[in-house]
Amino acid sequence: MLSCFFKKESQRSCAIPLRVKAPAIVVILMAICSSLDFSLFWYQQKQAVNQEKQDALRTTLKQVEFQMSLISTFAAAQSDLVSLLPSIQNAFQRQDREWIKTELAAFFKRQKESYNLELFQMHTPPATSFFRAHKPETFGDDLSQARMMVVATNKFKTTQKGLEMGRAGLAIRGVSPIFSQANHLGSLEFGYNLKPIIDNVKNTLGIHLGIYIDEKLGAAVKEFDQNKNYSDYVGGYIYLDSTDKNIIQKVAASSTFQDTLEPQFGSIAIEKIEYGKVMAPLIDYSGAKIGFIFIIKKFDQLDANFSKNIIWKCISLLLQLIVLAGVAITVYNGTLVSPLIHLTRKCVLLHEKDDSALNEFKERKDEIGILANTISNLSLTKKNNKPKP
Repeated sequence: MLSCFFKKESQRSCAIPLRVKAPAIVVILMAICSSLDFSLFWYQQKQAVNQEKQDALRTTLKQVEFQMSLISTFAAAQSDLVSLLPSIQNAFQRQDREWIKTELAAFFKRQKESYNLELFQMHTPPATSFFRAHKPETFGDDLSQARMMVVATNKFKTTQKGLEMGRAGLAIRGVSPIFSQANHLGSLEFGYNLKPIIDNVKNTLGIHLGIYIDEKLGAAVKEFDQNKNYSDYVGGYIYLDSTDKNIIQKVAASSTFQDTLEPQFGSIAIEKIEYGKVMAPLIDYSGAKIGFIFIIKKFDQLDANFSKNIIWKCISLLLQLIVLAGVAITVYNGTLVSPLIHLTRKCVLLHEKDDSALNEFKERKDEIGILANTISNLSLTKKNNKPKP
């Protein structure tokens, strides 16, 4: 039964003229080669676009980190400067909290309004809060288990700067030791909220940025300040702040929180809009990871250029296929099919006793000439072997 099927298929195949079959095979092979070429081109273009997006996101991340670094340096410079003021040193040595409160009230207010200063605090060793300008009614609490930056400042008697989670929340801080006549009295701190940075990068860099912190740090802050609403958890981390909470929460929900200090790059579609994203560890003053920064950015121009390149490549390959197929068919028909058709007609004449019918083909040195000579010899042999009457 199978042999009958294949026999029928073979007969159908033989029924297709050679002048159609052979060019069709050539065109199919060309189409396959063009498809492979297009696939390779698409892959290379996609890799190049993804690399360009990754480089842009890496640069954006560095810009954000640089802004944080500038503010931490500024906070450290302020704390150094104020800690050197004799009036502050003397008041701190006298433990005159009321004088400090009165003298620094206007200063703190102006710094807060003009430069987004979030907190000003003084501590006695190792880390007991002596005065908070942002919360003057709260003092005397031991911070030695929560504020290791203050502990380090008073232990090593050197200025510390960078990010740290405190009872007022996450802030960029500068903490400097205070001395009076070479006697170490304690430390003084300036702290800046991240919110102005978050708002600024959205406007200047055209990105969305969000911050998640370790849930243990968030729990400690909430225990101190019940007004802090840290309730959005994902992967052991708590949502802190962002340029757009809805978007950043979707990004965080689709991400894998890995224990790594290397940024993770990828992409995400939100409401049919494609974004490139980077998830980078949030590092505190000591180099420890305390959370993650999410940055997402649209790359409309890159995506448009990628689509344009793909379209032009398709058009180019289609034109190449049409031209090459036309040339191949023309050459094939001119060099093989047409001579074969002509040879076939001459064979008919040979069959009709015209021995000179194939003479024009016998001089050819190609396959057509070989075929003509073979047919002529076969005809001659047949005639010679034909029995005489």
